[in-house]
Amino acid sequence: MNKKLLIQNIHGGTTQEDIVRYVKEAEEIIQKQKNNDVYLFFDEFNTSSNECITLFKEIIIGHSLNGKPLSKKLHLLAAANPYRLRSSQQNKNNKNEDNKNENNNNQNNNGNDEQDFLTNAGLDFDTKLKNNKKRDIQKAVYRVHPIQDSFFEDIFDFGNLSEEAEKKYITEMVQNVTKEYGQFMIKIKNQDINNFTEIICYSHDFIRKNSNDPKSSVSLRDVSRILRIWKWTLESSINEPLFENIIIERSLCSFLLSIYICYAIRFTDDNRKNYIQYINQNLLKKKTSKRI
Repeated sequence: MNKKLLIQNIHGGTTQEDIVRYVKEAEEIIQKQKNNDVYLFFDEFNTSSNECITLFKEIIIGHSLNGKPLSKKLHLLAAANPYRLRSSQQNKNNKNEDNKNENNNNQNNNGNDEQDFLTNAGLDFDTKLKNNKKRDIQKAVYRVHPIQDSFFEDIFDFGNLSEEAEKKYITEMVQNVTKEYGQFMIKIKNQDINNFTEIICYSHDFIRKNSNDPKSSVSLRDVSRILRIWKWTLESSINEPLFENIIIERSLCSFLLSIYICYAIRFTDDNRKNYIQYINQNLLKKKTSKRI
C-alpha cells in the first residue's frame, strides 16, 4: 500500500508555525513520492491555542493553508480531547489545595492573588472571570479550548476502549517492540513477553480502581511512554557483546524499570507496595514465576 501516516502530538506549546511546518513536510513527502497518499494526524489538537485551532479549521475543514489548496493526496485527521468535568471528589481535593495555596499567599503577602497567578501562567480560559466565580480550568479534566461549529459535522465519539480492546492494543504495541529489537527478544521466552502485556494491563486495572477519575487516569499514551523508555534502555546495549543470560536479564530489568517510572512512582510508599503486591498476586494466578 502506497500510504504513509504522520502523527503529530499537539499541546499547549504548539505554535502556528509548527502546524504550518507539519503540513509543508507532509506536502514535500507527496511531491517526492508521487504515488503515495499521506495521512497527517493531529492528536489532541484542541489543547492548542485558539489561534492554532482557527488554523486547524482552515487545514482540516477547508483543506487549504494560508488560502492555498492542499494536495488531494494529503488526508487530514485529528483527535480532540473531550470537555469533561472532574468528579465531585476531585473538585473537593482541588478546593482543599486552593485553600492551602490561598493561606500561603496570605502569609507571603506578595500582592498577587490567585487570579493573577492563573492568568500569568496561562492556566485560565477567561481572564475577565470574577474571583467568586468557578473557573472552567478548575472543573475540567483536560485543559481544552472550544472548537468551531463546522468541526461537529465530521466528529465521531469513539468513547472509551473496552478492557478487551485495550488489551489487544497493548499486546500489539508490545509485540512491535519485540520485533524491532529481535536480537534481544529472540532469547526471551514467549511467556515472558506475554507477562509484559499482563503487567501493563494489571497496572491499568489497579490505577483505575484507586483513582477518583478512572476514565482518564491511564490510557494507551502511558503504554507508549513505557515502551519508549524500554526501547531507550535496550538501545544502550545493542552494540555490546553480551552473553545470553545477560541479554535476558537486561531486557527484563529494562522493562520493569519502565513500569516503575511510568506507574509505580506516581504512588505514595504505601500505595506503591499495594500496587506491586497486586501485580504479583495476579501473576501468581496466571501460574507464572515472574514477579516485580
